[in-house]
Amino acid sequence: MEDESTAKASASASLREGADVTFLPFRPAPRYDSRPDAGEDARVATRKRRIKKKPVWERGYLSHGLWLGKDRVGVVNLHRDASPAWRYRWEAGTYTGRTATLKEAKRAVEQAVLLGSVQLPLFDPPQRD
Repeated sequence: MEDESTAKASASASLREGADVTFLPFRPAPRYDSRPDAGEDARVATRKRRIKKKPVWERGYLSHGLWLGKDRVGVVNLHRDASPAWRYRWEAGTYTGRTATLKEAKRAVEQAVLLGSVQLPLFDPPQRD
């Protein structure tokens, strides 16, 4: 134990005296630019992040639309004179359907849009149970 404490004491004493110790000033790492004409004032271009568009529901008087940017991808229509079991009719791409509530119709449109965005295998034989 005494050997360790004397070694620490001698090391701290040599640092205080400044024997063989040189401190260099801090300098930040140089910035490298791939352009040959880039100088000290040149800024490195940053890449913009792509923001994925989110579908938004738009309310109407007798219909609601699902918009993705400037494209309408689905619609839900209210038919007042239809039976209560099929009051709302929805369309999304090539899919259509009828539901009893607006909530179910909106959910069906969102599912159809999600299903339409997934590429299905075209040339695989159908799976049979």
